[in-house]
Amino acid sequence: MASAVERQLKRLGLYGLSRLATSPQVAPTEHDLVKAKRVLVVRPDERIGNAILIIPLLNAIKKRFPGAHLSLILSRRYRELHEFIPSVDEFLDFDKKHYARNPVAFIAFIRRLRKVKYDLVFDASGDHSVSFTHLAITAYSGGRFRIGHDRGEASNCYQVAVPEAMSDRHETERHLDLLQAVTKIDADPRPVLKQTHDSGYAEKLWVELGWNGGEPTVIIHPGARGRKRWPASHFADVANRLAGLRHQVGVVWGPSDNDAASEMMRTTSPAVKRIGILPFRDFISVVRHSDVFFSGDCGPMHIAAASPPKSGVVTVFVIDRSSRYGPLGPHDVAVVDDPQRPKIDEIVSRIVTLTAASPRATAVRSAVA
Repeated sequence: MASAVERQLKRLGLYGLSRLATSPQVAPTEHDLVKAKRVLVVRPDERIGNAILIIPLLNAIKKRFPGAHLSLILSRRYRELHEFIPSVDEFLDFDKKHYARNPVAFIAFIRRLRKVKYDLVFDASGDHSVSFTHLAITAYSGGRFRIGHDRGEASNCYQVAVPEAMSDRHETERHLDLLQAVTKIDADPRPVLKQTHDSGYAEKLWVELGWNGGEPTVIIHPGARGRKRWPASHFADVANRLAGLRHQVGVVWGPSDNDAASEMMRTTSPAVKRIGILPFRDFISVVRHSDVFFSGDCGPMHIAAASPPKSGVVTVFVIDRSSRYGPLGPHDVAVVDDPQRPKIDEIVSRIVTLTAASPRATAVRSAVA
């Protein structure tokens, strides 16, 4: 009942936006683009993976408008991301729950945006659904040119409504379509988290766990949301097989994955090490010092793919969304699996193939030779 009411309220809100914030469909000219000094990207999503997937758009905007001030509206939960995205000049923290409880504070937030007088505003929500929050911020931002994906009548809030992309087009490319709709660009669709210095956590952890540099290291994350979650017992099978093949295997997880991690660890051998929940910087340190990161379709997978490990990322998709959300590294692997007939052998083989080609393995073989 509550969800039905929420959907109805959302429909009413979108209807109001389409009526009250109607904008003429006029694209910016080259003269307008040359004069652009302030650019805003709207992405206050609560999922970390979605924040990672807009990095190529942010980089492309900064490359196309190097002299412009680029601002990003991002969930305040991900403040730790700020130092890893240098293309952004200003991060505007957004607390969705706070503004939902306090409309006056949300109105004050909108007023602050309007005072800036942005030249270009990009609604970087996904093109497969309508986000009332994204649309409301974009519509009332006061931006001279507002760009977003075509959402039917709701697109009246944009000056440029970008047609929906082909179903197999990657999410990062869909975001880049927003910029491509107003100017020609040449952009890399792969997200990359920049790092000026390593936290040093991984080196200390390797010593603590007794790991050495002669054996390949695989980090496993068993979590994912809802129907995207691969059974913990399957992750345990993969971990045990890798440990039996003389791989150093560690398990990490997030606060919402405690049950899956506990279930997995109950059936793993003592050789599989429990690492646990890590702060953002330490998680990146661990990933970058490992040979392979293995997980399901989850936010940490996107962080790992953007970090990345020495050899690559292997992702298991229970729902086939690999063409849209899979990792984009040159050696990354996406396996679409049926939990009832798990492809354990294939996944282990893919991971072993990657670790065998890793710089670590190559160095060890050279030393032995």
